[in-house]
Amino acid sequence: MRKTFFGKRLMGLAAGLLAFVASAPAQTEAPSDDVAAESVKFADVYGILEANYMDPIEPDRAILEGGIRGMLSTLDPFSSFFNASQFELLKQQEQGKALGFGSILYVQPGKVTVLETRENSPSWRAGLGPGDNIVEVNGTRLDRLDFRSLIELLERSRSETVRLAVIHPGKIVPVEFKLDPAEVALPTVDKAFAVAPGIGYLHLTGFEQNTAAEVRSALDRLGVRGLEGLIFDLRDNPGGMVNSAIETASLFLPPSANILTV
Repeated sequence: MRKTFFGKRLMGLAAGLLAFVASAPAQTEAPSDDVAAESVKFADVYGILEANYMDPIEPDRAILEGGIRGMLSTLDPFSSFFNASQFELLKQQEQGKALGFGSILYVQPGKVTVLETRENSPSWRAGLGPGDNIVEVNGTRLDRLDFRSLIELLERSRSETVRLAVIHPGKIVPVEFKLDPAEVALPTVDKAFAVAPGIGYLHLTGFEQNTAAEVRSALDRLGVRGLEGLIFDLRDNPGGMVNSAIETASLFLPPSANILTV
């Protein structure tokens, strides 16, 4: 039964590939013989696993989560695959908001520590704070999970009511929390203040849809006309949207400046 299912799935994939090739521009080249041969090897390995592995294999997870991620990992550190839920979160982050609890977490194998809670977020209102250790999520002990399972659990729990067991700093007995997710603002300018007369400081966590507007607003609050210098802190900034980075740079450079070349 499993082999029949896999065969049907391969036929579906092949049909999808043919449809794609048929609709592609004329200059698009067909896959090389080497690619076709390697695809057959992949199918053979999957068939062996499906027939002999002790547990049922989820095709979507094995092919999409495993196969595609493995393929991209051989290229460079910047090529990534996002599943549907991860891509939805990425789009929310680009808009400067996301459904969640408003906590910035430090995740290690078997351990999750709260680094920060955003003001007026569900975590903030419940009383979670820096240094709190989350030891259980919906009754599942985190110290019994490997890193991947822990990340998956946190992702699933982000959009639903969650029960947490939390140990506060200096305590040994966990306290239970019940949190309901809410839309949380994700500003990319998380710190803006004057470090000295005429010297401003901005910390930028990324380049998203509203970043340039946030920078402009922060400069207005600092009194941009009275500034003699500005510390623009990009530490731990992973990047983001190219257009946003260009728009932000344009706030500080003359109109004729060459910002990006390809």
